[in-house]
Amino acid sequence: MGNRSVCCVYLQHRIQVSNLSRGRKKAVKREMPIKPRQNEASEIWERNAVRWHRLGSPWRPSTGDLAIYREFCCDRLPGSVAILGSTPELRDLAAEGNSGHGEIVVIDRSRTMLELMGSISKVAKPGEEHWIASDWVGAPLAAHHFDLVIGDCIWQLLNFADQLRLRDKIFNVLKPRGKFVSRFRCKDPVRSRQDGTGIIRHYLMKLGSTPNQAEQIRDTMVAHLCDATVSNPREPIDRDRVRCLLAVVAEGTSNAAHRTFLLKAATDFYNANQTSQIAEEIKSFFADSFSFGGERQAEDYHSRNYPIMSFLKL
Repeated sequence: MGNRSVCCVYLQHRIQVSNLSRGRKKAVKREMPIKPRQNEASEIWERNAVRWHRLGSPWRPSTGDLAIYREFCCDRLPGSVAILGSTPELRDLAAEGNSGHGEIVVIDRSRTMLELMGSISKVAKPGEEHWIASDWVGAPLAAHHFDLVIGDCIWQLLNFADQLRLRDKIFNVLKPRGKFVSRFRCKDPVRSRQDGTGIIRHYLMKLGSTPNQAEQIRDTMVAHLCDATVSNPREPIDRDRVRCLLAVVAEGTSNAAHRTFLLKAATDFYNANQTSQIAEEIKSFFADSFSFGGERQAEDYHSRNYPIMSFLKL
């Protein structure tokens, strides 16, 4: 397979190319690069914090996204705010809205993320925030305490069982008529019918025309493949399947730059496990405990699959 230095562990897999690329059937034995680390999600996000200033949308909220967040959140600010994740733009938004008169609690399992993202915030002052280094479900938050809970693109990071637990947690910590506002990454159902190797070829062509955007192209390609290869919409994406497909295509190319690009994608996902759901599935998920407050999409990037939704506690 080559380039073994990029891999921490090699796992022998027999894969069906037809299942991965929806092409002709051919069983092949491949060494597949994986990194089965206990703290992989935290490590990925800590690396993302370092490159945050270089990331564009959808990986970080755009100016248009933030305008929608303000619109949905303004009637709960100033107030008690819980922020799920360390997103600096949301911390700035809460600090602006509260103007020193409300409580801001930031919950992230990584203390490093709390510190790194706090250091690049433009308005928020870490000394005026209360930090909780914990997973979101297990965070020690008072019941019926918060006016607003916000988090950017957090839902897909959880498996279905943890989504249930977090939904109930959010309901429990919100005051009556409290709001939950979040941007969601939604699956595009059209992608599930697309050919995996064709997707990769498409992004390799983009790489050839804009090599200076390799990082963003790689991240976008992996997100696209995650939708195309998911087998169960209520479970995390099949990362091993995506990695196998990337490794097989990398092995088959004679272009050294393409091989390096694909192997890096196979071993360094921009994100941790993701659950793949369409927008209507997400809305129905909250229907028993929340009323739907609205949905908007930013207009300053291709945001069709990244709506911001508002839910009001019943």
